[in-house]
Amino acid sequence: MSRLGRVGLAAVLLASVFVTARLADPIGTSACSCMVSGPADFDKLAGQPGTVVFIGTVQSIDQRAGDQFGHARGVLLVQWVYKGPIPSARMPVVSGGGGDCTMALDAGQRMITAATLEDGEITPHLCSPYADPTTPEGQQLIQAATKAFGAGAAPPGAEDSTTPDDVTPDLRGGDPVLFAIVVATPIIAIVLILAVVGMFRRREDRKEAP
Repeated sequence: MSRLGRVGLAAVLLASVFVTARLADPIGTSACSCMVSGPADFDKLAGQPGTVVFIGTVQSIDQRAGDQFGHARGVLLVQWVYKGPIPSARMPVVSGGGGDCTMALDAGQRMITAATLEDGEITPHLCSPYADPTTPEGQQLIQAATKAFGAGAAPPGAEDSTTPDDVTPDLRGGDPVLFAIVVATPIIAIVLILAVVGMFRRREDRKEAP
């Protein structure tokens, strides 16, 4: 393969890695520096007061309700609690600026995570175990949280019919769009790579032909 072909292939590979990374990490980057926690780290949180572990969805974020540190306020709908106390299904939530390791949040963002509960507000952190509960990573965190804290329960004010299966569907029975994206991304990347390789091979063959 020519130098131009190698450059094109590298560009396609980098683009596919970037797309996959953005799908896996919708939160974005931050100036915060920490070692990202994994599922096993739930065990370390058992004796920490003020730390809650839950499944929830960000209902709204009001950027006007911010402060000098870049924090905004909103409403978090807590659907399942593994470690509390979380007094209500609707809780104030803090969306961070990132530099202090707080997490920037968007309306509709779904999570299983560990967070700080202080002064009646929940503050998720970038360094805590975190995943979308509808992904395989989220299912792994759910298993880890259940092992560390027990089966959990719906918070006060949640619908009586709420169960872990209601709020954490796996990809087979969950969001079909998310499932399609997850499945299609590596396939598209492979097709693009093969197309680029084939194109440059044809060019090289034409150059070598008498």
